Amino acid sequence: MDDKVITKICERIPNQVYFWAVDYAIGDIKTVDARLSANEKQSIIAALDGYCKQEDWEPLIQRFPADARKKVLQLFAQTLWTKHLFEDVFLKPFLYFDFYEQEEMTSTAGKPDISLPTKLQNMYHMFRTVDKGQAELWRSDTVRLANSIVPLNEEVNWDGHTTILGSAQLVLGERSKQARRSAVERLVSNILDGPMRLMLRKLSSPKEVDQRSKIMVDVYCRMAELATRCWAERQRWDIRGLDKVDRFHWVSETLDLHFLQMATKDDPKFDGKAVLVVVQPLLYLCGGLDLQFNYDRMIAKGLAIVEDPDST
Repeated sequence: MDDKVITKICERIPNQVYFWAVDYAIGDIKTVDARLSANEKQSIIAALDGYCKQEDWEPLIQRFPADARKKVLQLFAQTLWTKHLFEDVFLKPFLYFDFYEQEEMTSTAGKPDISLPTKLQNMYHMFRTVDKGQAELWRSDTVRLANSIVPLNEEVNWDGHTTILGSAQLVLGERSKQARRSAVERLVSNILDGPMRLMLRKLSSPKEVDQRSKIMVDVYCRMAELATRCWAERQRWDIRGLDKVDRFHWVSETLDLHFLQMATKDDPKFDGKAVLVVVQPLLYLCGGLDLQFNYDRMIAKGLAIVEDPDST
């Protein structure tokens, strides 16, 4: 798949997600600040681990630029939305493989996740410790075959030809696509029931609730389709969050500043400032078709909020 296409898709994500946050997340923290307990605030920060500095709420928020402080719940909702989009959709090539074992997906909190996608993901990581190249071949072939157009129900004749059994058989690729949507719908439901709910405004009708969920599902499904095409190829994909971008530098060209930062490009006062939130992670393509993985290249820049220069 053309890298430029993926870059363009990633560049559109911040606007898509922030518009959703503006429509559905609480706009001014002052309107709910007194109602959010200290534990609830910290649960939001904890949910953003890897993307937001894990500090106490009040001192952390005071380091934000003024607009970001006011709209911090919209900002955090956008970040959590994007974290799940990349970590739980794009980076999970086997996300939808539970169509073989639907009953195992109803896991209880605190119990091990024994779903087929998790088993395959763990197997993939184990294979990579033995032979990275062969592991990537296994992964890409598995994803490619699961999304093939070969009919599900066929009979191989003695001469090597196949005969389709039954009528209106569902091709495997279409079945996988339906499974991706089912997996995404479950994921979105879990996200909205988690810490995200603390950041959302109350809606006046079931229609609004459905629309809020539908927008998320549609964007997540598009990302799942993109991920399927990417992981069916030999290269490996990776994202980089807060642990890789401790400080902001214009010259590095790896991060853009969120518009709530109200920053003018190349303004030197932002150089060297601590990154407080990675709103969208950097996307990297690792290795090539030669199955050599000792190099990588950035496909899409990250998006960040950095410490307000005027607060220090």
